[in-house]
Order: sequence, then structure tokens, then C-alpha cells
Amino acid sequence: MQRQRELTAREFRKAALENPGQLEEGLEIVDAQPDAPGNTVVPDLVAKDTDGNPVLIKLNRLANIEQRPESTVDRVRELINQYGGEDRVRAFIVVPDFELEEGDEETSLHNLRDPESPIELKSVVLV
Repeated sequence: MQRQRELTAREFRKAALENPGQLEEGLEIVDAQPDAPGNTVVPDLVAKDTDGNPVLIKLNRLANIEQRPESTVDRVRELINQYGGEDRVRAFIVVPDFELEEGDEETSLHNLRDPESPIELKSVVLV
């Protein structure tokens, strides 16, 4: 895939909003401008999966995650707890697809995640 030189936050958000099924089949955005139940971290989008379970979406550039992977995971865990906990809520950390294709498949975020974690790294195709 050809590298996209410039990417605005608006384009990134629009790609996720217009086709949430590319993140997971049947995923439906239910809140495009969420407020956090707590006072700290706010998801970029809130969705529900085909079973009706909440899925929190955090849009991020891979370079930002790589600088502080522990912080990224901690903030997403905090979000999950604010929305009801790991038994009920999942979260996607979403990056532009071209960033994952150009770099290693194994990012520092992959190394931090527990396989049993409700946090998944996903990519979104930007058109």
C-alpha cells in the first residue's frame, strides 16, 4: 500500500465512523462524541458488538503509542473500568493500516498486551 504522507485526525475518525465493520464484523458505532463516566480518559468512539456488548475505541497514531506503550494500555484499561470492567467491556486501540504494514507486526504494544486482555490492536483503512 502506498504510504499516506499526511493524515488529519478528521480523516482518521471519518474512516472509522464510515466503516466500523472493518474493525470487526457487525460492529456498530453508538456514540460518536462520548463523555467519560469518570473525569480522566474519554474514548474517541463507543460501539457495540453483535452481542450488544460495549466496545470502546481509541484512535491513535502508532508513533504516539510506541513512545509510551505502557501509558496507552493503562489509559485504555482505565476506560474499560469506567465503563463497567473487563467482564463486560472490550476496547480497540485503532491505528491507520499503513502504519502497521510499514513497521513490524510486533510493536511494543503487542509485547505489553496479555492474550486474555479485552484490549485489541486494530487498524483502519483510510481511503
